[in-house]
Amino acid sequence: MEVYQRLLAQDQTVICFTPKIGSMYEQLRKYPRVSLQTEIWIGQDGIYTRTDEVLRDLSIGGAFVQSHQIFPVGAVVNLRFRIPGGAFATCTAIVRNLLEGDGFGVQFLDLSSDNRRILEREIEKILSPPT
Repeated sequence: MEVYQRLLAQDQTVICFTPKIGSMYEQLRKYPRVSLQTEIWIGQDGIYTRTDEVLRDLSIGGAFVQSHQIFPVGAVVNLRFRIPGGAFATCTAIVRNLLEGDGFGVQFLDLSSDNRRILEREIEKILSPPT
């Protein structure tokens, strides 16, 4: 597995884990993933918290939010996060797993087609080997 870091504009650091073609890891994942430290707004019941958290395993299907905040599995939360390149994505997500003290995994429920396209494009750029 190749591991490298890229520094992006607006103090965002992306840590990329790119599996070798045909690896077991690649076969288990539906979408390519990256980790990104970025600005995240997490909300529930109209109350939002702004944080600079790490989105691990970010893909167009969901992410793992590395956070000290705890939401139970099955909870519906609202997320707003900065995508590399400067745009913000806003969506509703359902908490699919929880690792207390580490964070929670979410599945995006209503990522807009525009945000999906932007996120796909930016993930593809990040995963391209550095030149």
